[in-house]
Amino acid sequence: MSQRLNAILPDDVFEKLLRFSEQEKRTKSQMAALLIEEAITARERDAKKQAEVA
Repeated sequence: MSQRLNAILPDDVFEKLLRFSEQEKRTKSQMAALLIEEAITARERDAKKQAEVA
């Protein structure tokens, strides 16, 4: 199931999102969802590495 999220972005971040979405022929919403998913995956991976080091 998908959930809806509203966010207020700084102008520079919005412009980058717009540019990325145009380059990949995605909607802004699709691009934002993809970038959030990638950021969460990276953060989880980094947290796992930190836990292994500690």
